[in-house]
Amino acid sequence: MAVGNGVASTSNNTPTKVKVPQPTPFVGKREARAVDNFLWEIEQYFKGVGINDDEKKISTTTLYLKDTAALWWRRKSKEIKQGTCTITTWADFIKEFKLQFYPENTQYEARIRLRSLKQKGIIKDYIDEFTTLMLEIPDITPGEALANFMDGLQYWAKNEVER
Repeated sequence: MAVGNGVASTSNNTPTKVKVPQPTPFVGKREARAVDNFLWEIEQYFKGVGINDDEKKISTTTLYLKDTAALWWRRKSKEIKQGTCTITTWADFIKEFKLQFYPENTQYEARIRLRSLKQKGIIKDYIDEFTTLMLEIPDITPGEALANFMDGLQYWAKNEVER
C-alpha cells in the first residue's frame, strides 16, 4: 500500500518518498517478450504511482508509445473519434494492443526454436538460451522440457548429465 501511494516508512515510522521507475517506452516491436515486458512494466508503474482509473491508465500508457507504436495509437485515436473503434477500458486497450503487436503462434515458434536448439559452445550459453525459450512456453511439461534439453546437448555433455 505504501508503494502504491509513493510513500514508505522508515523504522521510526517517518514517511519517505519512493521513486517509482518510469517504464521503458514501447517502439512497436512485434515480439511476445517485448509486449509482455512493456505491459508488465506499465502495470508496475501504475501500482507504484497509484493509477487505478482505466482512462488514466490508457492516457498514461500512450505517453510511452514511440515510433511504430505511436503511429498505431494515432490511427486508433482517429478511429475512436470517427466511432469505428471503441477503447474505453484498460482491458479493451490491452486487447487492441496485443492484436496489433503480439505475434501469432508465439508458443508454436518457440517450440520449433526449442527443438532445433543445439549446444554449440559452452554449456552456460546453451542453458541461457534454453531457459529464455522455456519462458515463452508456459504450458510445457517437465518431461518435454527435459527431453528437449537433453537432445540439444553435445554428445559428451549428454553422457555426463546421464551419468
